[in-house]
Amino acid sequence: MKIEEVVALANAGFSKSEILGFAGQNQNQNQNQNQNQNQNQNQNQNQNQNQNQNDLVLDAINKLTATIQASNIQNTGNTGTNPPRTEKEVINDMMKIMN
Repeated sequence: MKIEEVVALANAGFSKSEILGFAGQNQNQNQNQNQNQNQNQNQNQNQNQNQNQNDLVLDAINKLTATIQASNIQNTGNTGTNPPRTEKEVINDMMKIMN
């Protein structure tokens, strides 16, 4: 509270304790406003950090998806060129090696 305000209150007939009460209320209000502003700033910073992390995760997912899709396109039509070997084929190959 400024001196001019204290003088004006004293001239208006307020007692010392009343003026001190006003000064305390103003101080508490200022502290509450500062705390609220700090909380809002922290919330905004946290929201920005969360959004940045979400953006990075989405970007990584998009790149991974694109890589998988490119791999699938590249391998399209290649299925069946090297089919799994049957039991009989393996046995025949072993018999050829033994003979």
